[in-house]
Amino acid sequence: MSQGKLSEGLEKLEKATEIYEEIGDTEGMIGSQLNQAQILLARGLYRQSLKVLAAVEENIDKESKSINPLVKAAQMRTLGNALRAVGDLDRSKTALEESMKIEGQSPQAKIATLVSLANTEQAIDDRLRAAKQIEPALTPFGCSSIKDMKDGETNPIQAKFYQKSENYYKQADSELEKIASAHIRLRVKLNEFSSQVMRGSLDNSSNREILQQLDRDIAAELE
Repeated sequence: MSQGKLSEGLEKLEKATEIYEEIGDTEGMIGSQLNQAQILLARGLYRQSLKVLAAVEENIDKESKSINPLVKAAQMRTLGNALRAVGDLDRSKTALEESMKIEGQSPQAKIATLVSLANTEQAIDDRLRAAKQIEPALTPFGCSSIKDMKDGETNPIQAKFYQKSENYYKQADSELEKIASAHIRLRVKLNEFSSQVMRGSLDNSSNREILQQLDRDIAAELE
């Protein structure tokens, strides 16, 4: 896949899945299926990718007791990210929440899942915001119903956008204190910065202080 040979990669993964199934290696089989879904997604075959992901969900559920919990947590996280990529946001959120519930995960694993949850919540909020925009009174730039708002005042409808996403970033920040990896900290801060920039472009509230603090944190990590 990394060489761009998607058809060849998919063929080998399908064979690997068959072999894993023959020898009773459930974790290997599910891992191969997840990789298949990623290649199908890369090829733009969303419907086929969803079909494979549905099989992954079924296998994880069916073999739940025989799968190492930490492996299952990683698989559910990968599943959640793949479902978000194909636009199935509700199932993405469910899979990621299930991953988060599994105990004994490392701080790095928790951070990865929290950031994934933040990204899914942001995608859900984008979808909701887009739906609201078909009603003139709820457009992000404000029409008749909010035309009299004072400068700097926040549209209460827009204010809720990205709130859950921010909460997940806060949880991720608390986990960051437990690890020494500057690379991971930087990735999380960059994701959070991007989310805050998007939010700032959608409402009238000022998140300048948050952005300035994130800017300082990112600069420190880069140094």
